[in-house]
Amino acid sequence: MKRILTGAFKWRVLFVAIGAAAAWAAPNFIPDVPTQDKQYEIDDANVTVELKRDGSLLVHEELEFDFHGSFTGAYRDNPLNGDAQITGMRVIDGAQRYVSGGNTALGSYDRPGTFGVEQFGGSSDFDGAGNTAGGNRYVRVVWHYSTSDRKDTFELVYRVTGATNVRDDVVDVTWTVWGDQWDFWLGNLDARFVAASGVAPTESWLRPRSLGAEPSIEGDAAVANVERVPEAEAVGMRAVFPREAITSTTRAEVEPGDGL
Repeated sequence: MKRILTGAFKWRVLFVAIGAAAAWAAPNFIPDVPTQDKQYEIDDANVTVELKRDGSLLVHEELEFDFHGSFTGAYRDNPLNGDAQITGMRVIDGAQRYVSGGNTALGSYDRPGTFGVEQFGGSSDFDGAGNTAGGNRYVRVVWHYSTSDRKDTFELVYRVTGATNVRDDVVDVTWTVWGDQWDFWLGNLDARFVAASGVAPTESWLRPRSLGAEPSIEGDAAVANVERVPEAEAVGMRAVFPREAITSTTRAEVEPGDGL
């Protein structure tokens, strides 16, 4: 098997559902944590990473939450490696497209149907648990809703620039399609890597190997399915496309030499 020698772009995913214990208008309220009678989990996660012609990535995630009890918000942290940037964040709940401008403070409340995005970076920045960011940059998206005892599917759509690694012979795309911050098992994970140009990937890998799942090339896409992802287990997927999969490198990271 050929081996990619370049460093992988790592993407650490964090979602945390925020339980509601007061009216959504109460500012900066720190909600109670899930209990035996108040829990949530994600039954299915579907992640599509599309390599655009300019070397950027369009990421589309569908997350099916199963709520037991009342909840009003969730957030996700996306660490950024190198010069990577996230733009154009969208949050969708069925036919409803959320409006930007929502509160980004963890434990805060805002009008249902809103979301906010904020970038952090440097050791002076703190996360919601009081820990520093360790000098790393990351983007946080917080979205606000009102739901109770039901299943609800949220879609997150965003563009990533400066993350794809372009060599003379290949385009290397790596993505962490499931994060390690969950305290529950994921029922099912489906991941798909595809190029907007229609050029099919030539090889693909999934880690960790202990999951016992191997991606395959089906038509013009690299696809993977993992059943029952353990709690606190990150899942990374990588696909290599021929150089002709993109027509520009304006939104990518470029390194001279062959990658295979």
